[in-house]
Amino acid sequence: MSDGGTGRLRQLIGKAGWNLFDQALSSLTNIVLTLLVARQSSDVGFGAFSTASLLFSLLIAVERAGVGQVLSIRHSEETDEGMRDVAARAFGTVLALVAPLGLLIAGVGVAYGEALRGPLLAIGLLMAPLLLQDTARMVFFAQSKPELAALNDTVWAVVQFTATGVLFVTGTASTTSLIVVWASSAGVAALLAMVRLHAFPLLSAAVPWARRHRALLGYLLPETLLTSGGDKVAYFAVTGMIGLAGLGAVNGARQVLNPLLIITSAAVTFMIPEISRRDTLTPRVRRLIGLALGVAMAVATLAYVGLVLLLPSSVGRWAMGDTWAGIETVLLPMGVFSAASAACAGPFIVIAGMGHAKRTFRLTVLQTILLPLMPAGAFFDGARGAAWGLALNAMILLPFWVVSLSQVANEGPIPEEEPDVLPADGGLPATSGARKGAEHPMAEAVDPLGTIPIPLGFGRPIPRARPDDPTGRG
Repeated sequence: MSDGGTGRLRQLIGKAGWNLFDQALSSLTNIVLTLLVARQSSDVGFGAFSTASLLFSLLIAVERAGVGQVLSIRHSEETDEGMRDVAARAFGTVLALVAPLGLLIAGVGVAYGEALRGPLLAIGLLMAPLLLQDTARMVFFAQSKPELAALNDTVWAVVQFTATGVLFVTGTASTTSLIVVWASSAGVAALLAMVRLHAFPLLSAAVPWARRHRALLGYLLPETLLTSGGDKVAYFAVTGMIGLAGLGAVNGARQVLNPLLIITSAAVTFMIPEISRRDTLTPRVRRLIGLALGVAMAVATLAYVGLVLLLPSSVGRWAMGDTWAGIETVLLPMGVFSAASAACAGPFIVIAGMGHAKRTFRLTVLQTILLPLMPAGAFFDGARGAAWGLALNAMILLPFWVVSLSQVANEGPIPEEEPDVLPADGGLPATSGARKGAEHPMAEAVDPLGTIPIPLGFGRPIPRARPDDPTGRG
């Protein structure tokens, strides 16, 4: 291998390593929060926490569609000076979006009973720092600097764990105080990221941002509302049927299986651009890659689920406290769901990497159509039935993904196109830094609190690299 080829390989491995590290670290802060809340709470209290986390995961999905992934498509080749201006406008747009929605959630918390009041107030009033920190991560990824995203998540983790320790030492740990510490720590990390970027929120940028990127947002937001919005509607419908304790059981099982999401997410975010750059792969090789990735992730998932099921109940009670009794009843169907979802991710990686956005969007619609299986299962068998409804949804979708993989492999990649360039609006910089061929949603697959599955039609836009650019940086 030539020196140039060796250098590119090292660069590739380095980026993959930072990507995996950041995914793991980002998930770790949320896993620790969930475990601590589970140990501190009753079944109902943990269900209240799960309700708050559902609302948070919906808003962070909207933030990524409306701001985070737009950065990856339109501004991935900005200079440092240009990115400072873009980042300030991105932060301002997020603040303008989250301020009224956060206040609405806090107001709902005030109106509800004791169990929900504290968590909803905390998540509503502190939504802004959480979303700003995530936007900062997206800025670093758009700059192709995953090491800075990982460093920022490290700051978040250190501050959170230190403050959490203080809560337990002083005997003030509760569901609400743990959420406050978690969100406030994200605020510290977000502020440091802004200092590093020399970019602070520009609130007047929200309307120009929406106007400037209206063509892109017209695709991203509907898909987000179908996936994340549809999931949340199903979960809230189920909560009315199985109660907060049942919802907490399903969410707890998600947390037990969360290490699998880290692996799947890293595979998706790393492999999609690699497939995208390799336009010369034969249909047979594309099919083999998609199937091999799906089988490998499904086998790893089944092995992990089997290990968890074999653990003594005492281990589960030690980790999750009183909530383990409910979690244990849904682990098997949630494990089947995770394995089927992982198998779907293999074909998705290849289809997304080839730029076939319409194909994945159709499967997203099918996923949404099948969501009533979850409340239907809950009607017949409570929380366990809801979990089997999720598993059935994923198993039905799997053959559709496999067939789509075969069809897309034969059709080949979507031809490269220049992104639409609209006139700069309101002082927003033109997209001289945009990559070519911004065609398909790239996954940010790990749900922030693990309360929902990796969407089977999951995706956020990813630019496809030019064939003459081996680095993929435009």
